[in-house]
Amino acid sequence: MTAFQKWISGYWQTSLEDYYYFTLPRNLGYLFFTLLTGFFTFAAFKFNELFSPLPGTPLSVILLYAWEAALNFGLCLYMMDEWLSRVWKGWGDFENRTVGKVWLIWFSAFVLAVAIQYLIITQIFELYDPKMRWAYSVYPQDRPSYLLGFVYYFLFWLIIAFSLIQIAIKRQSVLENEKSNLEDLIRQREWVFKQNFDPQSIAAVSKARNIDKIPAQSELMVLTGNQAEKIDMVKISHINVEDHYCRIFVKEQEGFREFYVKISLKEILDQLPRDRFLQIHRSHIVNLAYVTSLIKDSRSYQLALDHGTYTLPISRYRLPQVLSKLEKLTS
Repeated sequence: MTAFQKWISGYWQTSLEDYYYFTLPRNLGYLFFTLLTGFFTFAAFKFNELFSPLPGTPLSVILLYAWEAALNFGLCLYMMDEWLSRVWKGWGDFENRTVGKVWLIWFSAFVLAVAIQYLIITQIFELYDPKMRWAYSVYPQDRPSYLLGFVYYFLFWLIIAFSLIQIAIKRQSVLENEKSNLEDLIRQREWVFKQNFDPQSIAAVSKARNIDKIPAQSELMVLTGNQAEKIDMVKISHINVEDHYCRIFVKEQEGFREFYVKISLKEILDQLPRDRFLQIHRSHIVNLAYVTSLIKDSRSYQLALDHGTYTLPISRYRLPQVLSKLEKLTS
């Protein structure tokens, strides 16, 4: 195998699983792809006019065509990418994405978009511009070649796809380094975290973790149904978001009691002392006094509460903040 073949093989098999794990980078990629497609379509249309003897197309028609092409190619890419991740389990999963798979998926989306674009051009587009339809009937030899149109689209698709995939590769490298650093950090802290935690009571744990300062207002007033309830903040183990409600878990002698309150997570977090409570996920807040261990589950991490009675996921975005907080608790 030559050096070039080795490079191609390595490039083709480069993992993009961490990049594809996050929804925001994917959606930004789809958005940039759509916008750049519209720009290149508009530029190609204006460039073609420079060498055409036909009367110029109105700007409004060109903008409409560019906008339609952008939406067509962008939506085809989005649907193909997201659809395969749900339908073709294993090969199409985001966590198994490689550069080679991305190229294949994106090219399939391109072929689909070109087929749709051909139908739009031949059946719909000329209806928007009667002058163009008349000119093509008088000068049929000057009608743009569909093959030339395919070449146009393929060239700008190739430029956009290559650029976005290169950005994804660089971002993947950054994410891999961050993940490696976090895993090293977790391996170093996990032993200390487990060894230093042997709770006899919530009060003892709170004191040991420097979160024993009870705020002046140590009770949380909530409305459950038509009844107002006072909840001791110290006894709240964690809070989950379910639909438009917050589900509050309160530790009592016989177990856990639950309260359903119609309030946002942000509103309830603003009422809780930040030294004791931490948001670890967009849907979860924990009382740090109840945390007993950090668990790695495949590619994600969870906090175990009350010796495994409950486990809550930690979002990748909040993981560094959670680790920093845990370090302070066990130092």
